[in-house]
Amino acid sequence: MARRFGTARGMLLCQLGAAPFALLIPLAGPGPRLTLVVLGGMAVGTGIVAGNIIKDSFRQTYTPRHLLGRVVTGMHLINYGTIPLGALLGGLLGTLLGLRPTMWIMTAALVLSTGILLTGPIRHHRDLPETTG
Repeated sequence: MARRFGTARGMLLCQLGAAPFALLIPLAGPGPRLTLVVLGGMAVGTGIVAGNIIKDSFRQTYTPRHLLGRVVTGMHLINYGTIPLGALLGGLLGTLLGLRPTMWIMTAALVLSTGILLTGPIRHHRDLPETTG
């Protein structure tokens, strides 16, 4: 995908294209509607994995070799360090509002949060930069 569209556009396509499928998850229910959670989860997971591959490849080529370990560690701290906060927020909202409204709030937040990618300069570029210079 990155070769055809460029790395910046490929990453945007992965993230922005997959996020709306998260809205299928709260629509799930018993019987045939259970497939909605499977389809939504697979689409979101596929988009996230593909986007992460592009981002990780960029990070490895762009970051100077001697700083790569620190950069990767910092990214893991941010990514994995916020998971408990999301779990606490989801649990709190689930207790206060119920499960289905919480699923709507959380999936809508996922979709809206991808919009931040459209506020920066990345939307104007075909490819992510290859060097720091």
